[in-house]
Amino acid sequence: MSSKPKNRDKKGIDPEWAKKLPRRVIAAVNGAVGGDGHSIFDGQMFRELGLPEEVIEHYTEKHFSGLCTKEMISTEEGPVPSVVGIYGTHLIQGIALSLGIEWRSALGRGREARNVSAAISQWLAETDPRKVVPE
Repeated sequence: MSSKPKNRDKKGIDPEWAKKLPRRVIAAVNGAVGGDGHSIFDGQMFRELGLPEEVIEHYTEKHFSGLCTKEMISTEEGPVPSVVGIYGTHLIQGIALSLGIEWRSALGRGREARNVSAAISQWLAETDPRKVVPE
């Protein structure tokens, strides 16, 4: 069972935004984020995958480092106090919520991301328009 992400309650985006996306974009975004429950991505990557600017803007936030090692945000140059980008897990949770997909909640960012990603992959497989459904 899914739990609604706490900071995804921002106003200004159609709650059914993901239903308007081509399946290839959903699959590409889900594949790019996958089970990575830790990374903050540059919005440009999602632009190149076909995600609308409105969605990129909605999910782009300033993320702050914490005080302990596990809360520290690092770039190629080392630890930084903050970074602006899209937390991948929030984005795929948003896709799942918008599509009405449920996932098994988990402790740990990586497990949560893997569960959401697996649920989206299952939805894509089960709703494949190329499948022939016997009558």
